[in-house]
Amino acid sequence: MTFFELIDKEIDTRHQDLLEALSAGHIKDYAEYKYVCGTITGLLTAKGYISSIREKIEREEGYE
Repeated sequence: MTFFELIDKEIDTRHQDLLEALSAGHIKDYAEYKYVCGTITGLLTAKGYISSIREKIEREEGYE
């Protein structure tokens, strides 16, 4: 497993955990709901940045 795959897996795991907490009703109040939603947004944004960096590195190294 590559470095990028490990990062993707960790982000996906955390994202899934947060989605499960939301759907199971484990969120106590609106403040926690906002925090969880912000964390999900941050994870997805980071995943997009990482994907872009991975693609750029692969292009520069001639993997494509």
